[in-house]
Amino acid sequence: MFPDMFFELVYSYIVFQHLPRHMVRSYIDDATRVLKPQGQLIFQVQTRTTVQEVDPPDNDFRSIRYYTPNQARALVGAHLTVTETRGDDNSHNYFVHAVKNLP
Repeated sequence: MFPDMFFELVYSYIVFQHLPRHMVRSYIDDATRVLKPQGQLIFQVQTRTTVQEVDPPDNDFRSIRYYTPNQARALVGAHLTVTETRGDDNSHNYFVHAVKNLP
């Protein structure tokens, strides 16, 4: 829908935790595509200390998919660099701030 390198900032709050993990990866890849070099991606997920053993079904968009802080940071692909995180292992608002690498 948007051309490559169009935005300086992409922000997501209270969305990714409701999406199946493969969809989150796709959204982050597309956000990276539309970011300008040095553009910022900021997103929030809910975290907990242990890995979620079983995710809700893919068609369940109301339930929460929890991430460990390491899993949240790992959502950031190779073309982004995590510059800051906020929250802790049991935070409802764990934020990841990443910057798109220069080409």
